[in-house]
Amino acid sequence: MENKQNTHGGARPGSGPKRHDTEARNKTMAISGTPTEIETIRQKAKASGKTTSRFLIELAMEEK
Repeated sequence: MENKQNTHGGARPGSGPKRHDTEARNKTMAISGTPTEIETIRQKAKASGKTTSRFLIELAMEEK
């Protein structure tokens, strides 16, 4: 009987989703604060029409 290698199944080179720009991926960060501080941040973000994340990022990135 002849030995044949099974060529069915398994991962294929180059398969799966393609990664485009690895620099564009978002990272997650957590902050700590008192309930009052966190609520104040959320209220200020909402009042400015931004998400909490966008509000904090823009605040942090401001040049002084």
